[in-house]
Amino acid sequence: MAVTFIACLGIGLDYGMLMGIGVNLMFILYNAARPKVRVRNMTVSLLLVKYIYGWRFVRFSGTIDYNE
Repeated sequence: MAVTFIACLGIGLDYGMLMGIGVNLMFILYNAARPKVRVRNMTVSLLLVKYIYGWRFVRFSGTIDYNE
């Protein structure tokens, strides 16, 4: 929101609002591409199992976040 306000003062209302919308979309896409996951090691019938579950629905998976 501060980006929109400062951009509107500096470069005009129309381009300032477009810049604010663009910055907000980048934040939304960045957070959606890297979902929060939790990995738990469990033992089931003498087998070591990794249980992976997410905190929110995964639409855009950032596979680089799953490398351990």
